[in-house]
Amino acid sequence: MSRSPNVGRALKKSITGIAAQFNGRETPAQLRRYADQARAQQDWAGDAFFRRKICEMEPERLGAWVQYGHALKESGFHARAAEAYKRALALKPGDPEITLQLGHLAKVRGDFAEAQRCFEEARAGGIPIGITSTSN
Repeated sequence: MSRSPNVGRALKKSITGIAAQFNGRETPAQLRRYADQARAQQDWAGDAFFRRKICEMEPERLGAWVQYGHALKESGFHARAAEAYKRALALKPGDPEITLQLGHLAKVRGDFAEAQRCFEEARAGGIPIGITSTSN
């Protein structure tokens, strides 16, 4: 049996305000407005909740998975954020912007070797980022 947290339940418990508007019959466009509003308020749990719903309704929408990954990362669900980013990468293999996001996530998780690998791959893909060594 998996011991990973139930993200949907955890996020639903933690969202307030915007969630009062949610009735389960919204269109993806309405959910995007709710998610954007939550993000603007830095309500990452609310943002992730609505982004997950969008991904369920539009599983082939690349941007939905990237935004879901961002919200999960900010909410502290790092393993789930990696899954969302990897789902986005499966929709657009080799995308340097998604690879960059995986690098940021690796950095947050303390995996600096993976972060550097992702940053270098993103830079090779055309993302203008600087990578400096900490050794002298």
